Amino acid sequence: MKQNLPEDGGIALKKRIQESVASWGKLAPKSRRRKFSALNSFIDWLKAEKKLEIPWLTPPSKTPPTKIPNFLSVDECMSLISYLEKPINDEAFHQQKLLFYLLYGCGLRVSEACGLLRENISFEKRQIRLWGKGGKQRIAVMPGKVVEVLKASLSSPRPFVFGDEPLPTRTAYERIRQLGKVGGLLKPLNPHALRHSYASHLLASGSDLRVLQQLLGHQSLAATEIYTHLDVDQLARSMEEYHPLSKKNKD
Repeated sequence: MKQNLPEDGGIALKKRIQESVASWGKLAPKSRRRKFSALNSFIDWLKAEKKLEIPWLTPPSKTPPTKIPNFLSVDECMSLISYLEKPINDEAFHQQKLLFYLLYGCGLRVSEACGLLRENISFEKRQIRLWGKGGKQRIAVMPGKVVEVLKASLSSPRPFVFGDEPLPTRTAYERIRQLGKVGGLLKPLNPHALRHSYASHLLASGSDLRVLQQLLGHQSLAATEIYTHLDVDQLARSMEEYHPLSKKNKD
């Protein structure tokens, strides 16, 4: 026997759900997936508790498609590297260079790069210690070129890589946006695209998915698997090694 069955047979509830689902179209894919997951759980609860069971009240057959991350081609990254090799001596250029090599060279999140303490860098081991969500520690590995750039930038004693305090995130976004323009890119550039490029290029060249999960600091493998949707064959043909910065270090 069903309990608490609405007198209208659930018509009002159906309308409310339809209105809610329609409004989710403006949300980001991650937010939509979370809301669909919550709706599915609510429907399951209704059925399990026998509060309500109506033929139309079934979970959506599919959640919104996963958005593939934006990333650069290897040629585009090498174009940025060529620009960053110029002998330009000003603070904005210096910040662009550090951000690029930390994001693309090591796969750091923009917040991790902006707040990086020099005491967490080991040049001997070529490692950077980082702490993610829940205080979980992970290690980022530095290619030879990143070691070279960081050593040159840390000649004077200061607590953070970017100075006496963390670099504001807004400044980091502006520096990378400008780097894309002066570096010859034909599309907008942001810090996330550099981290995605790091992951995409490594995976395309044969890096193990679970190793990549650890390098990126993802708590679940599902978060890393998004990169398997990329055109791996096309990327692999353009890569001669796991990472162009590592190759440059060997030459």
